[in-house]
Amino acid sequence: MSNRPHPTTATSSIYAAFAVALGIAPCSGTARVHQPWANDHVVAVSSGGEVRHVATGPGVAASPKLEDEILGFASLPNGWNGAAAPAPSAMSIEIATRLCHAIAARELVINRVAPSAVGGVGITLRRPSHYVYLEVYNDGKAMMLREKEGVADEVVEPFGTDKDGLRAMTSLLEEFLADTGGVT
Repeated sequence: MSNRPHPTTATSSIYAAFAVALGIAPCSGTARVHQPWANDHVVAVSSGGEVRHVATGPGVAASPKLEDEILGFASLPNGWNGAAAPAPSAMSIEIATRLCHAIAARELVINRVAPSAVGGVGITLRRPSHYVYLEVYNDGKAMMLREKEGVADEVVEPFGTDKDGLRAMTSLLEEFLADTGGVT
């Protein structure tokens, strides 16, 4: 399913209007409307009150809300998980934000971002038979875990966080998520 903007449809207009009525979407700006039984919808509301459906997808790639969520990790204290988890560093937050933009540039959907219990930021992409977990550590290093249903071994590997490293990783990620064969 594409996350490209598309014209308003009757169904998406209903979701958008419902979101505004419930106060989930702002009177103007954009908001993500989550439906546990379906996909997320991003709606835009003009200052004149016009409601427009912007995108649909499970998690909607690199939405402003996703970026805000990652940036919000900067306010977490050490021990945020009730144990000894280090707070995500400014470096891990900055790299994770760039990583999300690189993933979105390939029109891939991020399902979850969360602080890591070992210090840093974790990013999850799921498909029916594929699972990818990316973790950017506080020291700027990063790892990718790839699992595929029916394949016994998972693949864990480091990836570079500079421009070329992110480009290579997102290319591999795109191929993996599109692959119907074994783990490569």
